[in-house]
Amino acid sequence: MIESEKSRIRARLTGHYANDVWRSRKEPPQDWNAPLPPDITKEYESSFLKVKADDIKEGRDTLGDVDQNIKADSNLSFDSERASMCVIM
Repeated sequence: MIESEKSRIRARLTGHYANDVWRSRKEPPQDWNAPLPPDITKEYESSFLKVKADDIKEGRDTLGDVDQNIKADSNLSFDSERASMCVIM
């Protein structure tokens, strides 16, 4: 079974290792953590992701089902009026 799994992984990664179009990096670019451009930063400020992140940081929302695993001493709390909901029909 181990040999079969090794063979499967080797076959799956053949294209990756045989790649002759892209050059693999040895280390990240110098500016990998540079600030985002102003237009992207401005767009992020009004995004749903930013609102949810702020709500979670300030304890107005939780991480969904993950909150059941958070200990009682956590600063996260559940507010059913502000909680997000996804319905698939």
